[in-house]
Amino acid sequence: QRERRKCVKEMKRKWSLKMRWGVSIIKMGSELQTKYQKLAQEYAKLRAQVDVLKKGVVGEKTRRTALEEELRQKEQALRKHVQENESLGFRNQQLSKRVTLLQDELDTTSGKSKKRHNKDTHPGLSLTSDVQTEELA
Repeated sequence: QRERRKCVKEMKRKWSLKMRWGVSIIKMGSELQTKYQKLAQEYAKLRAQVDVLKKGVVGEKTRRTALEEELRQKEQALRKHVQENESLGFRNQQLSKRVTLLQDELDTTSGKSKKRHNKDTHPGLSLTSDVQTEELA
């Protein structure tokens, strides 16, 4: 009988352990299920964000390309205007020298004319003034 009691006691202990493990496994299973559902929800949110971010990246790339093209065109226009400005500055110097030469020529001619005619005014002055205006235009 002692043996039998010992055997029954041992069986109860094993059964008790199995029951505890069973409850524990069921409990772990429901916890895992809950964790899995949370992870699935998190994944769905992140997946939606990825799509939005991909669209944003594509939009920014398009915008960047357009801005780079605009920059290239403006740099090209700037180079053209700088070149035009340098050309006009050079032409302006040429014309300034030409005006100076014509004024010197006028002064020389005017001085010789005054010596010959002893007049205060010279009829060629208006002609030279017209030439200067025409050269500057």
